[in-house]
Amino acid sequence: MKNDFRAIVALATTYTIGNFLLLFNRGMYWDGWDLITLLKEKNYGLLREIYLVQFQRYTEYYALRLLGLFDNPLLISKFLAFASWLLTGLFLYGILRKKFTLPINKAFFLSALFSLIPIYLVKIDLAFAHYFVNNLLFFGAVFLYFLVEKNKNLF
Repeated sequence: MKNDFRAIVALATTYTIGNFLLLFNRGMYWDGWDLITLLKEKNYGLLREIYLVQFQRYTEYYALRLLGLFDNPLLISKFLAFASWLLTGLFLYGILRKKFTLPINKAFFLSALFSLIPIYLVKIDLAFAHYFVNNLLFFGAVFLYFLVEKNKNLF
């Protein structure tokens, strides 16, 4: 248990060191620049229209409603993406340790690869909010499922 805690702290530390600069980026690729500009200007009407034209009602409803609650929506969106990918890596570590009973070093290595290798170079871009939210929800649900399956009388 103590070694698991050390591995979790090491995973969170390496993720933070590897990705904290992404909190300060100004957008990636051409499809993020216009959305980030609209978000900086707090032009939620045009952002809603863009998302509705693309049939992204989920992103329009949840992301824009949530970001509209804060004074600096751009920083909040980047922080939510940052925290979601960190939690996803931690959920993956828990799944590998609890369900697949991998040793600590192998579970840490696989979780670190998933969290640190930039598979999605657009981790902190609002245009791809549905990626980080879906990954977080998927791995969180799988982790909870395996946790309940192991302890059938938990709920």
